[in-house]
Amino acid sequence: MRTPLLLVISLASCAPSAEVKLEARVHELEQQVAELHAKVDSAKVDNPCAVTHDVTVADGTTFDAVVPFAVSESTLHGGDEIVVHEVRGTHAAMVIDGAYLVSGEYTLTSADEATLGLTIRANERGSGCTNGNGRGRLVVKRGRGTFSLTTRVAYTGDASLSFFRRHEHPVTTNADSLGSVYFAKISRVGVVDPLGKVPR
Repeated sequence: MRTPLLLVISLASCAPSAEVKLEARVHELEQQVAELHAKVDSAKVDNPCAVTHDVTVADGTTFDAVVPFAVSESTLHGGDEIVVHEVRGTHAAMVIDGAYLVSGEYTLTSADEATLGLTIRANERGSGCTNGNGRGRLVVKRGRGTFSLTTRVAYTGDASLSFFRRHEHPVTTNADSLGSVYFAKISRVGVVDPLGKVPR
């Protein structure tokens, strides 16, 4: 009669041990997942181009919506000027995955030649870089001219037009900028206020 009782006691004493081992293993896996997330986040910060977005605007894209805009800041100097006349898009506000056509005129006096580029300056570290959009930049010479540039929005940030120094390295950065004009802010839900007030 004692053997079954001992067996029950033995099984009962094993159950918590198995549960403790399982909990320990779950904790170990959670730590490993947290470490992997930390490595990914670190890579995004250390290498801002760890993620690359193709912002090509497809041929035949129609820009039916008129998009409100307002220049909120300009860092142009030396007589340089960029004037936005119109923003049109696939949406009535600048939103992620929307495509946009920005038209206007420029004056370049600070350099003999520069690249005029339509960009979205990311406001979150690790948002990545963009490529594939040859229609979002234009090589211009000293003097006056007009432009019509397009881009697709890949992440939140500030829509800007900038003059960039001509260079040979593959990635254009803020260090290459001769000055910019900021004209819209893209939040996760789009531009609600072109002056840059993002909804809470």
